[in-house]
Amino acid sequence: MFDLSAPFLDDIDTILLVSELYSSLFILESRCRRMIIV
Repeated sequence: MFDLSAPFLDDIDTILLVSELYSSLFILESRCRRMIIV
């Protein structure tokens, strides 16, 4: 897990990049779960 107090997270671009990464990972995980269930 990321330490939210880390200095590199002060950058807006980095925060957006990390949030995009997390959302894409979440979408991939949900797709995989659907495939496993089906």
